[in-house]
Amino acid sequence: MTRWMRWNPAFQGFFFVRPLPPRANLSHNAPMTQDNTLQIKLRLKGGSGPNANWHWEILDAAGKVVKSGSAVGPEHKAFATARIAKEKLEQSSGR
Repeated sequence: MTRWMRWNPAFQGFFFVRPLPPRANLSHNAPMTQDNTLQIKLRLKGGSGPNANWHWEILDAAGKVVKSGSAVGPEHKAFATARIAKEKLEQSSGR
């Protein structure tokens, strides 16, 4: 067994753990290309997994709710629904 191998009892097998090289830069310092004045707030209202009920709100810079809605399903699908609504708002307002 090498120093990069670890025993995982949950999987009944080995998995490899390798540290990141020192040159790996994990900080993201890229400049923002858009003015992100609208923010998405996502809240779980009930359920879990594919039956989860999510409530999303799109907030402006002042924290006022511009649009809200709900979606049923996994978190990434609910966020995609809110992101599409945000993009439509940005297009309609010419931001």
